[in-house]
Amino acid sequence: IVFSSNRDGNFEIYAMNTDGTEITNLTNNPASDQQPAWSPDGASILFTSDRGGFPNIYAMSNARNNIRLTQDANIELNPTWSPDGKKLIFTGQRNNEWNIVSIDITTKKETNLTEDATLDDGAEYSPDGKYIYFNSVRTGTMKLWRMKPDGSEEEQVTFDEYNDWFPHFSPDGKWILYVAFPKDIDPT
Repeated sequence: IVFSSNRDGNFEIYAMNTDGTEITNLTNNPASDQQPAWSPDGASILFTSDRGGFPNIYAMSNARNNIRLTQDANIELNPTWSPDGKKLIFTGQRNNEWNIVSIDITTKKETNLTEDATLDDGAEYSPDGKYIYFNSVRTGTMKLWRMKPDGSEEEQVTFDEYNDWFPHFSPDGKWILYVAFPKDIDPT
């Protein structure tokens, strides 16, 4: 299990066994290191860190070698891997807009998958890789949406009276867990 905690005074990435034993600090850096995500093969961990001045995306191997994957003054959050491990997606701030961005791991080429003037956030691939699910406030209330991995065919998924945020799949892909809260609470 990987997680972030500020137990030592600033946020670090930790690993532990599933029974809670052998907690190990993996980053041990004065910067804020958060939002860890295992690669599909278990060999790397994505995380965000402001060690370069802005929250950018890093990858860490099991040998704890850190590679900075984004190299700019934009804010980048909530990284996650594609099921095949060839791409990652994250929430990126570009021109004061928050959208879903994809990076090819090999070429480092970035592609904006959404280009909405409102907040698009919390992206995650479906386990089969056919869709990316995310949340957006483009209807006035935060709802879950999905799109193809290339950003095409965006469609709304939830239609309830709540703000719906951060979709996460069950391992078999049959269920989506998400946060829902009353619409009178501003989600932005």
